[in-house]
Amino acid sequence: MLETHLSRFFGLPELKLTSARKGHQSFLYEGHKVRASCEVCPRCAQPSSSVYDHRWVTLKDEPMRRSVITLRIKKRRYYCKTCRKPFTEPLSGVMPRRRTTQRYREALMIACEKYSSLKQVREDFRCSSSLL
Repeated sequence: MLETHLSRFFGLPELKLTSARKGHQSFLYEGHKVRASCEVCPRCAQPSSSVYDHRWVTLKDEPMRRSVITLRIKKRRYYCKTCRKPFTEPLSGVMPRRRTTQRYREALMIACEKYSSLKQVREDFRCSSSLL
């Protein structure tokens, strides 16, 4: 029950949380995507159900009460028999090859508009200048 509410809170409804740890001013949530019968290859749009590998992906989410939120997600990699190449399953709310959630990026954009200096935004969100 709690994992359902937290995955909806993060804006990632297909994420199933398996564990949560609290550190000094940080939270680490681990989980994986709910198993689908097959995924569609981004290159050729052919469905594939052949699991090739697993990878852990670390994502940053919007800070909550000045605490850093980190999501560690186990993503499956599928093998496309048509292309003969592996691909990683997509996760809604996270753009491909990004290490931040869409929620984090939207909060960062709002903070850039409201704060008087970008240095303060960088310190509060703990991100690089290039991401800003």
